[in-house]
Amino acid sequence: MESEPRADQLQAVDVGLVAVGGLDLQQCIHDNDAKTDILLSFEASWCRTCQMYRDNLKEAAIAVQAKYPQRIRFLSVNLEKNEVDHALPGISLRQQPWQYTMPLIWIPHGDGEQAVSLPWRGARGALSINEEELTKFLLTREGYDR
Repeated sequence: MESEPRADQLQAVDVGLVAVGGLDLQQCIHDNDAKTDILLSFEASWCRTCQMYRDNLKEAAIAVQAKYPQRIRFLSVNLEKNEVDHALPGISLRQQPWQYTMPLIWIPHGDGEQAVSLPWRGARGALSINEEELTKFLLTREGYDR
């Protein structure tokens, strides 16, 4: 499978959750000039959990970006239209527990090699997808402080 064509222009960083194609994702990951970390989510028509929590993630993204302007970008990729395995070495999307989590991937700025899978737990698990929980997570990462 190939990815959607590149966008004419990527949206600005602090605009909430942005849907991107696989080629644009690769560009964002390897943009070493940007000091922007990425929190990557996924969507697919068959993933009820992703659809259920997408609105929560959209709201949380806007609130978190207000706390940390120009520091974190929230991206979403449609897995039915984009191949992303090549952009995320060491991350296996096939091993994500899709039935009860919304898989999120943390990608430190300019370094797709250091991507970390965060299968965020939904209704059946421990963590809600909201501003408070995402902020708690960010406070464990370098460069984010209270």
